[in-house]
Amino acid sequence: MPKVQFTKNALELLDRLSVQGSLIIHISDGCCDGTVPNCYLKDEFFSDDNDVVVYEQHEVQVMIPSKTIDRFKDSLTIDVHDRAPSSFSLEVSLDKRFYIV
Repeated sequence: MPKVQFTKNALELLDRLSVQGSLIIHISDGCCDGTVPNCYLKDEFFSDDNDVVVYEQHEVQVMIPSKTIDRFKDSLTIDVHDRAPSSFSLEVSLDKRFYIV
């Protein structure tokens, strides 16, 4: 299971987003976003039995499909940049985007 870490900028953004409620960062294995982290309100996200919680602290969970976990070996660092392509991820409304370092 990878050790999940966040950069300072990612933690600050999560803090801003968490005023809306508990958050889920889902790292998919889908065709459109690949392994780009997407952030959702926990109450609005529906996972299935294939998703594994690899991080849970405060109001944030990180979930990865079980078949994707091996891609991240021992660690996974999430950062943020100021590019916001179209997405349903919460941070896009702030012209930000999470990414894996």
